[in-house]
Amino acid sequence: MTMLEDTYTEIERVIDFYKYSLNRGAVDVTKILLTGDHPFLDEISEEIGRRFEPPIDFIDTELLTPSKGEILPNRYLLSCGLALKGVK
Repeated sequence: MTMLEDTYTEIERVIDFYKYSLNRGAVDVTKILLTGDHPFLDEISEEIGRRFEPPIDFIDTELLTPSKGEILPNRYLLSCGLALKGVK
């Protein structure tokens, strides 16, 4: 879990960039959306919850059912999001 320290630092940098550089301190991050298939995702979620103020939320994969009715596994959510980027 100590290997994730760089990741937590980067999350903090992204939050600060969003808050101070993009929005001049006027807007805060209101939610952290966590996804993935890391074997320790629950522990990572708890640690992020301890370190950062915004609440953590997960994508409800049951809402993302393809036409065949199968549930999309978490490991494909990033690829799915990138594939749908720009789709209207």
